[in-house]
Amino acid sequence: MKNPPDYLNDRAKEIFDLVLPQLGDPVLYSDVLRLAAYSQSAAEYEDLTSVVQEDGATGKDRDGEERRTPDALARAKAFDQWCKSEISLGLERKQRVKFEAAKKPAKRRSLRKEPRQSQIL
Repeated sequence: MKNPPDYLNDRAKEIFDLVLPQLGDPVLYSDVLRLAAYSQSAAEYEDLTSVVQEDGATGKDRDGEERRTPDALARAKAFDQWCKSEISLGLERKQRVKFEAAKKPAKRRSLRKEPRQSQIL
């Protein structure tokens, strides 16, 4: 089992440990790095979501207009990075469903009608 990189924060290490078994074997070094990016982005998104919920997603700028706060912008970037990392690791639900479907043999379907028993010699 691979250990999470030391530079990850505690929450990112928890996410790393939760997601690692989903990758399957063999886990390459590049997979570990992508998983670390995924975990860090997810942890940052969680942290920034709590900040945005407390402080609000918008604020007034120096001209008095409503703008998104820097924390809300950082949250959006963290979410975008999280989604991209998820896709690169193959963890996106759509990809997993395709993978699971590929494992099952396809049912034979034909538009032809089966011959009646009386037509079989």
